[in-house]
This record gives sequence, C-alpha cells and structure tokens, in this order.
Amino acid sequence: MRKEIFVLILRLTLSGVFLYAGIIKAANPEKFWIDVQNYQLLPHFGNVLVALYLPYLEILCALALWYPRWALGSVSLMGGMMLVFTIALLSAWIRGLDITCGCFGGSEKNRYIEWLVRDILLILAIAWIGREDWSKMQSN
Repeated sequence: MRKEIFVLILRLTLSGVFLYAGIIKAANPEKFWIDVQNYQLLPHFGNVLVALYLPYLEILCALALWYPRWALGSVSLMGGMMLVFTIALLSAWIRGLDITCGCFGGSEKNRYIEWLVRDILLILAIAWIGREDWSKMQSN
C-alpha cells in the first residue's frame, strides 16, 4: 500500500511539474523562444519550433500520464525530454553561458547546480514510474 501511495505522489508531482512548465511556456512563447535561443544549440528555425511545440508536448505528456494506455509512452517522452534538458544545461554550464534555464518561465541566472539536481530528481521519478507502469503492463 505504501508503494502505491508513493507512486501516486510521484505521478502527481511529475504531472504537475510538466503541466505547469508547459502552461507557463505556452502562455509566453516569445519569452521561451529567447530562453531556448540563449542556449546557443539550435539554428533559428529550431529555436522557433522548440518554443512553439515543446510546451504543448509537456502538457500532453502531463495529461497522458493519467491514462493507463498512454502512461508508458508519456513517461518515455518525459524521460527523453529530461535527458535532453539535462544535457543542454550541462552544455550551457560548461560553455559558461549566463542564462536562465527557461524551465518555468523565469528564474535567476546561473543556478546550474540547483537546476541539475532538480532534473536528476525528475529523471529518477520518471524512471520509478516507468518501472512501475512497465511491471503492471507485463503482469496484465
């Protein structure tokens, strides 16, 4: 019973984080475009695509996490996004960029260690939920 409650709390947290992040970014795509551009990883068109579509993918994944048929796909996409986000943060930190992470609409600049710890914790939550959902799927 404790395990189910723990997984429910993880699912609520993860869904809430992705839903909030997606809504904040979707509400101000110009600000998010600037944040994406500041990473200096993509050409202009790539920055535009990320700024326009990533928020809606985050929202979709947050909602799909609650639909059993889509939960494992949602967790997989979330995991992929978090790996990309973490690599982008590491890249910006290594290159000494003076940026805000762009994760939740606005933050202080150069908080790399905090952002990376948060990302690692989210990746661990995603892995735990994914393992639980995979186990349920295999037992059915």
